[in-house]
Amino acid sequence: MKNKKYAVLFDCGRNFIEFGLYEVEAEEELIRGRVHPIGATISEVRYTIRKKETYKDFHSAENIASGIKLVQLIITQNFGKDILQSIFCCIHRVVHGGDKHFCATYDSPQVRVDITEYNKLAPLHNPYNLQGIIEANNIFPQAKHIICFDTAFFQTLPEIVKRYPLPERLFTHYRIKKYGFHGLSHEYSMLETAQLLKKKPSELNIISIHLGAGASMCAIKKGKAIDISMGFTPTGGLMMTTRCGDIDPEIPIYLQKEGCSATEVEDIILRESGLLGVAQKSFVKDVIENYGKDERCTLAVDMYILRIKRYIGWYYLELDTNVDAITFTGEIATEYPIIRQKVAEELKPLGVKFDKNKNLNLKVDGIFSSKDSKIKLVHVVTNEFLIMLRQAKSLLKK
Repeated sequence: MKNKKYAVLFDCGRNFIEFGLYEVEAEEELIRGRVHPIGATISEVRYTIRKKETYKDFHSAENIASGIKLVQLIITQNFGKDILQSIFCCIHRVVHGGDKHFCATYDSPQVRVDITEYNKLAPLHNPYNLQGIIEANNIFPQAKHIICFDTAFFQTLPEIVKRYPLPERLFTHYRIKKYGFHGLSHEYSMLETAQLLKKKPSELNIISIHLGAGASMCAIKKGKAIDISMGFTPTGGLMMTTRCGDIDPEIPIYLQKEGCSATEVEDIILRESGLLGVAQKSFVKDVIENYGKDERCTLAVDMYILRIKRYIGWYYLELDTNVDAITFTGEIATEYPIIRQKVAEELKPLGVKFDKNKNLNLKVDGIFSSKDSKIKLVHVVTNEFLIMLRQAKSLLKK
């Protein structure tokens, strides 16, 4: 490992830390893992070495600082203490960069102020992203710290898409507009789909569907984002695991008039709704695996699929019906082929045909549409860290 440079990547959330260790030049993934839950007496640490052996252990991770120290421990246990001197940079995911950051940037006091400014628009993300940056600076002081923003991919959104039909003062004074999220995942999805279809990204029109704890869809035309289901915050658009997505804008106002506080309304919208709220379950696995068996789980999944279908129709027209592929990515899309199948079954009017056996057995990147399908159906295992690494490398070369 002599003379090689390494990067540690972090995505710090409210109750988890996702992390990775990469050899910078070769873009080789050495470790990928997750510490969860943060704040518990006992947390599970699960990680994979070189995409082969997976290990699981239990430690105390009372806060983000102790979680990042665990990451450092895992790295040294598997690759020796000497590797710490070769960790050239730490790369951090930040969800909301607002209208100030459109590419990777070095950590600085001003950047931290900018991230804090958008805390109220991404309360489940930005505060914890920033805390991770601060703690990682203490634990990896010799490294350059680089920040990648999930909103950056959407700088190409046209004005007609960015703007809401609201008074001009809300746009100019409060900067209320569509920012978009999951940009790192949608960009990776687009690049991998281009490879699978043997096209240049600039030749590609796709509808990218990211289904994880959060869910979003992106219309990509000739390699550029032209629309995104998430908007001003990561709450709008699709129904998610605990977030409601698009609802009548009067509902929160009505609830407050009925006596709910703003905090209670926020909790309802962000943490008590979505798949788990409708199904009245605690885990997504229970909801999806009980589809067709439990009435509430069936309702929840059907609602979830319907909203994906609506956005596909919307973006299909927005792309002038010229769509090369519909790409599925994100943890839910990867772990539950039934979700991909349920969506595909709704797309017959578009001339979409899928191969059921291919879909059931597809756990890696690949095409699962039939040969005579008018639009390709693609599955991509998302890798936001790889996009972050490439963005950081571009910054380092400047």
